[in-house]
Amino acid sequence: MKKTVSFFLAMVLTLGLSFPAAGVTVPADPLDYIDFQFAPEKSEYAAGEEIIIHWKLSVKAFAEFEDADLSMSYSSSDTYLTAGEVYEHYDRLDYGDARTSTFSLFEDESVVAQSERFGRLIRRIVQFFVHLFSLFSPALRRMDYQNSLLKEDFCTGVQAAFSPRRCVSVGVCRVLYDGREITCRFMFSYGRFHTVPLRPAEETGRAEGRYSVSAAITPDNTGVSGLLFGASLSDGAASGGLFFLDAVNGRLGLAELKNGETTILAVKNAALTPGQVRSVSLHIADGRLTAYLDETETENWPVFDLFVPFGDGSVGVCGNATKPVIGDAEERFSGETYANPLYEDSADPYVLYDDGVYYMYATNCPTGYCASRSTDLVHWEPIGQVAHKDDIYGDESFWAPEVYKYRGRYYLFYTTDMHLAVAVADSPEGPFVKTSDSPLFEQRAIDGNVFFDDDGKAYLYVVHYDQFGGQLWGYELAEDLTSVKQETGVLLAKAEGWEDRTIEGPYMIKHGGVYYLTYSGSQFESVNYAVGYLTSDRPLGKFTRYAYNPILQSTSDIHGPGHHSFAYSPDGSELFIVYHCHYSLTQPMPRKLCIDRVKFVPTGNGPDRMVVLGPTATPQPLPSGS
Repeated sequence: MKKTVSFFLAMVLTLGLSFPAAGVTVPADPLDYIDFQFAPEKSEYAAGEEIIIHWKLSVKAFAEFEDADLSMSYSSSDTYLTAGEVYEHYDRLDYGDARTSTFSLFEDESVVAQSERFGRLIRRIVQFFVHLFSLFSPALRRMDYQNSLLKEDFCTGVQAAFSPRRCVSVGVCRVLYDGREITCRFMFSYGRFHTVPLRPAEETGRAEGRYSVSAAITPDNTGVSGLLFGASLSDGAASGGLFFLDAVNGRLGLAELKNGETTILAVKNAALTPGQVRSVSLHIADGRLTAYLDETETENWPVFDLFVPFGDGSVGVCGNATKPVIGDAEERFSGETYANPLYEDSADPYVLYDDGVYYMYATNCPTGYCASRSTDLVHWEPIGQVAHKDDIYGDESFWAPEVYKYRGRYYLFYTTDMHLAVAVADSPEGPFVKTSDSPLFEQRAIDGNVFFDDDGKAYLYVVHYDQFGGQLWGYELAEDLTSVKQETGVLLAKAEGWEDRTIEGPYMIKHGGVYYLTYSGSQFESVNYAVGYLTSDRPLGKFTRYAYNPILQSTSDIHGPGHHSFAYSPDGSELFIVYHCHYSLTQPMPRKLCIDRVKFVPTGNGPDRMVVLGPTATPQPLPSGS
């Protein structure tokens, strides 16, 4: 069919700013899975003669392509041609499917006429837009669909892994037209692309529900790429699990797919560079999944460790990934284990290690504070009430206790009725008594955390509030720890982004000469409640947020990981974060105690990266030295 130049220009100019860059990024090479054969009917054509090219397309491997097109574009330096039928559309192209067709090129008289009128320069411009329209015309039918991929909804983005438009060149042929060379390029475009080998048990003879699967994934800037496991396909919709890399939004995660619907099981922000190959390995055993990214002998912590509702089924890839490799699921560790959550009714936990015993103080008593003790961070026994409102400042709302041993005595920093106060005792088991009839600050202040630097100075980190939400402040403490040097106060951070007006529960830890100020963000009853951190080279210096916060957030096993402290294992070799989580996946309170391992990973440029293996609900080795 012939189109006028004005129609071409109008369409291109209207769509030019909104049309996604279709057909510029090539995922896992479809040439491994399709067979395309083509040939011109003859090699030379006279002026005005139709150019006919015969072709045949078939699938030669166990693969599936959804909503596939075969389109043709052309180029020539001296002639102006329009494709008579620019694409062949398939609703589905399955294994063994093959078709043969022809289409023709012919000289567009309207283009020639306008070329003569506007001269050689205009002819080139017109030719460019005609060529551009011919190239994109198969995809114009999907403008609404393409725009839907730009939605902010993350689940939509994951599901889009199975249906973004992909395009790759599958062949080039050249013919002579009126003595001038015409180059024809064939482009194969498809919506879904899966390579799904046999089920692991059938392929290897291994027991069902226990295997490993790995692949090299190269995230790009067009969508999500990932590794499927426990999967099945029905009418083109995948069900099962997906470990995905999303370089567009800088996230990786685990998702459950059910007949086209997506549920996020776990997600983390991460530095994912489009075009950078990443190694992914999954270990599935007895309903448990451990997922590794770029695993090496020294970098061998899973990025995710959780229970999954699937294990058997096929494995495969979507997007830009190599064919998966199936192997044995090795035992990751042996010996005695623990599993979160560990202890009931333990909100805002703070752990003090003193003379071989861990003491935990929490928000769990309406008339003051109770405590528990342990020798291994896992098995806890109650001590009873260690501070009563009759002996300390405040009447109600006793929150977030923290206890520090200083010069032979024990100092309790706590929140009561939105104010911060101090009490003291001669034993970690109390009884604590007030040091003043007044709080440390006249203004509202909660969640005090004390940090002792290498030079002996003590600093207090606290949360103040204004009309815009929470703020983290830092102060120097007086030598007796019972008052604050108000003039030293520095605003360190305000709630922003995912923190949703709430930034609380600060905790300072020093590593490699860098100050790491961790905190909790978002509303404490929300599933979005999570942990992030900031870094600085000074205890009250300018702090910078870690670019990929939060570092500890909800999964399908544990919701609401937040207010926390840190403690070392009994032998001092392992660092643990001690935090609370929601009571269940549907009920936030009373909150429960969890612990998980923490490490610092060198980045090669800037402070080491703080990494939390968690939240976990699967069995974990006991803290070293237990």
